[in-house]
Amino acid sequence: MERFYVRLYYLKILHYFFFSLGVLSLSVAIILFDVYSLSSRSMIVLSITYTASSLYIANIFMGQFSRMEKNRRELTKQGVKYIFLALYTISLLVIFLNIFPHVVELVYYFIFVNYYIFFLIIIGFLLGRFEIVSKIFEVYSGTMLQRAKSFALEYSKYRGLHDYKIGSDETVDEMLETIWSNKTYPLPFVKDLEVYICEKKIKDIDNAIRNFSGRGMNQLVKVLESEKKQEEKTLFTLSSKQI
Repeated sequence: MERFYVRLYYLKILHYFFFSLGVLSLSVAIILFDVYSLSSRSMIVLSITYTASSLYIANIFMGQFSRMEKNRRELTKQGVKYIFLALYTISLLVIFLNIFPHVVELVYYFIFVNYYIFFLIIIGFLLGRFEIVSKIFEVYSGTMLQRAKSFALEYSKYRGLHDYKIGSDETVDEMLETIWSNKTYPLPFVKDLEVYICEKKIKDIDNAIRNFSGRGMNQLVKVLESEKKQEEKTLFTLSSKQI
């Protein structure tokens, strides 16, 4: 049976979509609570459901990073995106409430559509519990990335890829995901991954040289410079490799 691959890109879109709906539903509930008490309570329940769904999906692709100390910067950047998206959603809501001529109709239309989305979430969650569905769909996960790395190593002898730890770089994880979803012809994607890791390593060595220079660590600097030259040769070889 052919498997359908659920890309990380689509998971991110879905998770941001649910987060936006959560913010929107809660905002509607708060703004219109005094006027539409019953409908506002429904909005609060829907907001909780949307937010929980968003966090569940986010945990799929951010769980690896949350367990690693050096990737807190990635989590901080993600938090900033949430704040911006929340402010953007609330601003649009306020604008619509001010320009829409029939606020009552707007609220009930929104609730009507929300119930459809709510039931789609429930149905999707329940279907995900069945083994037959898991056999058809493959979702981005740490286990899948480990398999993708092992698969990439079949076509690569670059030491930097062998040493890479899953979850330590989101870009590398996404490139591994691309390799896994293009298993029929992965060579160009493996090459891109090798080049990226090698370039990143050269940048890390440059930063280390700058940090140690002028601190009486000349011997260490020489070792780093030698390592940098070796990586630059490797980068040239990888970039020139014919596919």
